[in-house]
Amino acid sequence: GGNETAVLQLRELHGRMREIALKLNALALDEQERQRLLDILRFQVEEIRRANMRPGEKEELENERSILSNREKIFALANEAYALLYESEHSIMGQVDRLTRIMQQLAEFDSSWAGHLESFRESLYRLEDLAYVARDYTGSIDFSPDRLDQIERRLSDLNRLSVKYGKSAEEVLLFADQCEKRLEELTSSSDTSMRLHAELDATLEQYLESAEKMSSKRRKDGARFEREIRKEFRALAMEQMDLSVRFHPREMSGSTAQGRIPAYCGADGVDRVEFLLAPNAGEEKKPLARIASGGELSRIMLSIKSLCGGGEAGKTLVFDEIDAGIGGRVAEIVGRRLREVSAHSQVLCVTHLPQIAAYAREHLRIRKETVGERTKTFIERLDAEARVQELARMTGGEVVT
Repeated sequence: GGNETAVLQLRELHGRMREIALKLNALALDEQERQRLLDILRFQVEEIRRANMRPGEKEELENERSILSNREKIFALANEAYALLYESEHSIMGQVDRLTRIMQQLAEFDSSWAGHLESFRESLYRLEDLAYVARDYTGSIDFSPDRLDQIERRLSDLNRLSVKYGKSAEEVLLFADQCEKRLEELTSSSDTSMRLHAELDATLEQYLESAEKMSSKRRKDGARFEREIRKEFRALAMEQMDLSVRFHPREMSGSTAQGRIPAYCGADGVDRVEFLLAPNAGEEKKPLARIASGGELSRIMLSIKSLCGGGEAGKTLVFDEIDAGIGGRVAEIVGRRLREVSAHSQVLCVTHLPQIAAYAREHLRIRKETVGERTKTFIERLDAEARVQELARMTGGEVVT
């Protein structure tokens, strides 16, 4: 019927209704459960906010703890560095004056040394800065045991929060934000519930309007399909067969989607459709799925694809044993129809009748052989001469005259 766009719109509306219904159900927790969840969320938010975490704090504290825990080594190393730079008998800074005079004399004899002397003086300033840092370093740090205890307690608190709520401070704070948002939803559930109910009612009204139009269109399509399929049956020598489309009445009771959407509202509309088939004149029509044989189903599908397959270009259609229960004249008709369908879709057909096989553009012969102690299946593509030979064998038997 060309209803793809309308069906997609229905599916979108149905999906929106399901989403709203899920939100309403989440709000409809019983009061005891709601209060329990509120208490948990409040505790979690309060615990995190009370800690007053900040990104990067844990790393800073761990570095400071390392300094305080190794204060004796740090004192010794800083003093040694200062001594090497400034105080020892052969300190670096003590040798600087001698090296400066040497480089000045070299620059007097060779002007290229002037640039080196300038670079050396810049390095000298950096060495002096380093010496002062080493001298003042130990006095700039609080090495008190109380500070180390404070850091250990703070790191313990941060680690406890990280184990419960997230690996990093960023994750913990994000968790707190999510909890606060959930708290807001639960505490304002009444207003939210009213808004969602109104939204669900409006969406359902829009869905039913679209579904009714779709249902009316489908019924017209069904009547047209019944007329056209009878022509196809006649073309395939199934004149006695009759097929009709039944639209079952909607069941108004019950509901789906968490109990808030009427049961008759499906993702594809409100229709429940069934094909009924009478294989022979005078017989009662019964559900196609229960009474049609394999061959009949294949030929019915061929009829449907002949009518409706134009919009499915590029698909592959497989017809297995479509020749079951038919003779030469009908087989030729089926072969022609398969050829027509193959104009817009790839058709794979398994058949034993040469009247059908003759219409194929390609032939693959399937045979079984015993190899050793096992039976294997072989498939080979036939060239033009082999195709003639195989069709002749199918027609006349093993000996081809």
